[in-house]
Amino acid sequence: MALQDWLLYFLLGPLLVIIVIVVNIFPPKKINDLYGYRTARSKQNQKNWDEAQRYSGRLSLWLFIGLSLIELPLFMLLEAPTAGLVSTGLLVIACILLFLLTEQYLKNSI
Repeated sequence: MALQDWLLYFLLGPLLVIIVIVVNIFPPKKINDLYGYRTARSKQNQKNWDEAQRYSGRLSLWLFIGLSLIELPLFMLLEAPTAGLVSTGLLVIACILLFLLTEQYLKNSI
């Protein structure tokens, strides 16, 4: 496996963790279309917005830490193209889980 392949995929999880930490430190205060967890339900009112930012921020941190921990053995056991596809699939699953769980949380907290 070429070093650039390994770095590209392996650093994706830690990069996402860093981005989530920054977003958790500086969450969006007001409803906007640029920054934060933005869905129709989260933008209904300020209470939903604040809860969506808090909940999705914590959840995404745990999901992406988990993704980062899975990637190390994944890239040691599989070849680069296969590991990259599996890593991308896991990222998509993490994003779908983030969306579904946050929307369910907002639906139940209203």
